[in-house]
Parts: sequence; structure tokens; C-alpha cells
Amino acid sequence: MSPMRNFGCGTLYIPPGNLSPSRNPDRDIKTAMSKLKSKQWNENLTAMNLIRKLCVHNREVVTLNTMDLCRDIVKQVNSLRSQNSRLAIMTLSLMFSTLGRDMEQAMNTVIPGLMKKAGEISNEFLCSEAEKALCEMVTHTNSQKCLTALLTQATNKSPTVRGKVAYFITKLIDETGSKIFQFREFRRLMEVVGNYLNEGSQSIRDSAKNIIINLNRHSPNKEEFALKMKSMLTEQQYFKMIKVLERSVDSEHSPKIKHRWSPSSGRKSGTKTWDEYRRRTNQSREYPQKSIYDELGGTKNAEEMMLIYKDMESTEWTRRVKGIKDLMSLMKDDNNVHPTEVVDKLCERINDSNSKVSIFALQSVESLLHREEVISHAPVWAGLAVPPLIQNLAANNTSVRRAANSAMDSLLQSTHPSILLPHVSNIVSYSNSRVKISALSQLNALVRKMADKK
Repeated sequence: MSPMRNFGCGTLYIPPGNLSPSRNPDRDIKTAMSKLKSKQWNENLTAMNLIRKLCVHNREVVTLNTMDLCRDIVKQVNSLRSQNSRLAIMTLSLMFSTLGRDMEQAMNTVIPGLMKKAGEISNEFLCSEAEKALCEMVTHTNSQKCLTALLTQATNKSPTVRGKVAYFITKLIDETGSKIFQFREFRRLMEVVGNYLNEGSQSIRDSAKNIIINLNRHSPNKEEFALKMKSMLTEQQYFKMIKVLERSVDSEHSPKIKHRWSPSSGRKSGTKTWDEYRRRTNQSREYPQKSIYDELGGTKNAEEMMLIYKDMESTEWTRRVKGIKDLMSLMKDDNNVHPTEVVDKLCERINDSNSKVSIFALQSVESLLHREEVISHAPVWAGLAVPPLIQNLAANNTSVRRAANSAMDSLLQSTHPSILLPHVSNIVSYSNSRVKISALSQLNALVRKMADKK
């Protein structure tokens, strides 16, 4: 008798190596399809073990019924009974590894359920099994079709799911290599990466940075890659992409991973010049010999800026406040400091764990909004400022909420509504209900303002 492992009650899980051959495959596949539709949970488990047995020893009978089986198995993936859900995910994982490209026809059917379970981080067992199944999908199916399936979940309302999508796209790029640039969905991929760079969630922004670093690593022509990105991304997104690549120069690998599914930001205390990036990536000598600050009209006081940034990222809240004060002073003294760089750094501190730092950062952003040179660059930095401002409109701390409200009012008064509208709409679509309420009120104000201007 086959050894079995219990992860719930009722019918047990049988490891793939212990699944015995079927004596009558045609009969067993019919039995499995019938029992999958049963309302008895133990019969559903029996059906899935039969399917797993046939996948290992008689894959041809499963291949003929792939779509019908996957539709019913996905229902079990979404089952409220955890042992049914877990065995269903394991069944799909085994189907991807044994059937391979024969599962491509069912990818769009199964990926929403798998992504949903991969995003349920509160249930470690289901989350882990769903991640394994998605890894099998990336490894054993056609890369172009797999990318298309993953991109269908790129705008999922759950930030956790969007983060998992970005992770598996990174894994897909590693599997595919330079062929990724020839895929018909490549432009769509870059649109998604560009949007992820402006996400309110730090883990999603970090995953987007990992995608850019991986694409750059696999690009056969680094200069062509940079030019292609410039044509596909907005100015603000391209600016962030360049910073990501510069910060990755010192590392031989992608930014380190804190744990399997949440990449760290990979920030460095120093910023290398564009010349250094060109030299490391063997770009053409004909490319302008300029630093990133020259390219974007930035400051020459890079060393002073890096010391300020180091203070702003300190573990001591008093040093973080000092860093914000020094940054604001430098911007007053040096007219070459690029506003986008300053807003970007201040926005990182808006979501600071210390309310004093958060309030001071919000007040600093508000003071910048009265400066003409800052407002003129609003199309570039708006995507950086809007998410943290709206998130803090829903903060539990009354003082933080008041400071965020004041800063947001200044932003609405000083900036054309057409610049802010896409970013606020994105938050309304994808944020949690608490933040969504704040975003809806701002969206209403923007629409009224646009109507008044007409």
C-alpha cells in the first residue's frame, strides 16, 4: 500500500514517488472527473490523488482532458477547506511539471486562483504550495505564453499579488534570457514595470527594480537597452530606472533578498556616476560624458548629498530629522539641486515609523510646493508624492493626518489637476478600503477643479 502523509483529516496526501500505476487509466480518469464535481470533500480528495497518479504514469489520458480537469481543480483551489485547497494546488504543480507545455491552454484558467493563494501570506502552507506551483509553471511552459498569463494579474487589486507577479516575472527573465526583448508583450511588460516603480508598496517598487536590473543584465546591447527604456517610460520613470542601475553597479548580483518573496531595495550609501555605469556595461564612448546629475540638471555637490542621505536613512530619528533640515538648506543654497531628487528623498521619510519624522517630512514637502522651480517639475515627481500623501490622509495619528491634509491641499492648489489625476485614480483602483476613501475625496476635488478650469 502506498505511504501517505496527513495534512488535515480524511483522505491523505500521497507523495509523487509513491503513486502506483493505474490498472485502468480510462476508467480512473472518468472516475476522477466525476468525483471532482461531487459535493463530498473526501471524494474531491480521492479524485485529485487519482489525477496525480495518472500524471505520473499515464499522462496521455490527462492531456486529453486538461481544460475540463483544470476548471474543476481551480474550484478546489478556492475551497474553504484547507486540505482540499492544498491538495488542489499540489495537483496543479504536478500537472505543470509532468505535462509541461500541454498545460499552456489552461494557464489563464489556473493562474488567478494560484496567485490569490500565493498572496494569502496569513496561510503559510497554502502560500508556499502556490509559490511552488507557479515556479513549476514558469519552468515548464513556453516563456512568452507564461509572461502573457502573468501580466493578466499585474493589475490585481491586492498589493501582495502584484508583488508576487513582479517576482515571477523576474524569475521568468532569468529563465528566458535575452529572448525576452523579442516577446510581443515586452512593451506591456515595461508599462507594468513603470507603474510598479510608482507603487505605494515598498516591496513592489523593489521588485520592479529587480526586473530592471535583470533586464539590463540580459540585454546584449546596454546602450540600446537604455534608449529603448527612455522611449517606453515616462521621464520620471526613466529617471528612477537610471538611479536603480547606478546603485547596482557596485554589486555583481541583483539586490540581496531579505526572504524568498520580498526583495530589499538594495540602496547604497553612495551613488556612482553615469560614466561609471557606462564603463561597467561597455556602452559606446559616443554616449555623452555626463553624470546623472548633469543629465537631469542636478547638483554637483554629490558628496554632500550622500552625507545628507546617510543621515536621512539613519536608525536614529533625530538624525533623520537633521538630514531633512540639511537637505532643505542645501536646496535653498544650491539652485542646481534637482527637485525630483529632493521630493523622492522626502517621500521616503513621509512613511517613516516615527511620527515626528513623518510630520517634518510632510511639512517640508508642503514648503517645497510654494517654489516655482519645484512646481515646474511636477509631471516628473507627482507619481512619487501622491501615494504617500494620500496614504497618510488615512493615518491613525491625528497630527500626521493633519500635516498630510495640509500638504495635499497645497499640492492640489499649486499643480494642474491633469497631472495628479492618473496617480490618484490608480490609488482608488488598487488601494485598501481605508486609503481608497481618502483617495476618492481627493479624486472628487480634482474633478471639480478640472471642471472649473473648463
